[in-house]
Amino acid sequence: MLKKRFVLLLFVAFIIMFLYTTGNVAAQNFPTRPIKIIVGSAAGGSVDTAARVLQPFLEKELGVPVVVENMPGAGHLIAQSVLFRNAPDGYTIVASAQPELNINLMYQKTPFKQGDLIPIVIQIVEARVILVRKNSPWNSFDDFINACRKEPGKYSMGALANSGQHLIAQFLKDQLKLDFKIVLYDGGAPAVTALLGGHVDSIATDPFSRLNIRDETKALAVSSKQKDPNWPEAQVLQEVLKPYGIKMPTFGKYQCFLVRKDLKEQYPDRYKILQDAMITAGNNPDHLKRLESMGWIPMYVNAPGEAFEQEIQDELEGIRKVDLSVR
Repeated sequence: MLKKRFVLLLFVAFIIMFLYTTGNVAAQNFPTRPIKIIVGSAAGGSVDTAARVLQPFLEKELGVPVVVENMPGAGHLIAQSVLFRNAPDGYTIVASAQPELNINLMYQKTPFKQGDLIPIVIQIVEARVILVRKNSPWNSFDDFINACRKEPGKYSMGALANSGQHLIAQFLKDQLKLDFKIVLYDGGAPAVTALLGGHVDSIATDPFSRLNIRDETKALAVSSKQKDPNWPEAQVLQEVLKPYGIKMPTFGKYQCFLVRKDLKEQYPDRYKILQDAMITAGNNPDHLKRLESMGWIPMYVNAPGEAFEQEIQDELEGIRKVDLSVR
């Protein structure tokens, strides 16, 4: 009896050791082929640029080629959906952004549900800004509010459709009960053209990417929790809204790398290898110099996705208060 029990214990120990060793070998052998990063936006955009700047440093860490491919369209949904046409094995990653992922889940038919895609690393966090032309009579967001109340329906705000910019415009319109027209565009560039051409009175946009029109515009407000050094004239929206009893999320842009939740569950070692490699590559001094030369360091966080879970959840609660189907 004791002999049988001893043999059984040895067998169990062998199985445990076999599984542990197999898992370690699988982790050590990953990756063995190229990693593909699918970018959810067009070439030249901030998500695309950040991914391509990181690419050579990530290749060095992983020891395999890293291929960056653009699949723009449907508010990043085309790229996000690619993950569900590939095995959750760590060889396909999507460079995308929040709140676009949550917006897609709420307003579009998706092949995945809430929580199926998770950010493995957050690269950059950027707020939003409300811009007007340099010759605009408004010098603060309070001026814009007062103008809309004095002449309902006269003024307009441009925004990229189904994006964080769209969220802010609709949120402000609804919560402040303002009567202004929201004009939607398929890209940030057309919105800028409309503003400079006098077709809209203001735009909700991203502060960094609009520094190229800094001399032609001025900022009324930023959605960050503090002043933006690039747009020091802008009021902090959270402070502006306090007297109205309104609490607004930043509706910030979280540039991130997405993977399937299945990867973390089925291959935790691969998930960790990828996450550690991305963060190490992101902290490479030469990579940081590139970002500094591009002006991105103030927005650069290079953090595990888990570090921003609560913030993204808070943003989701804010999204649920906005109806982007309203036109």
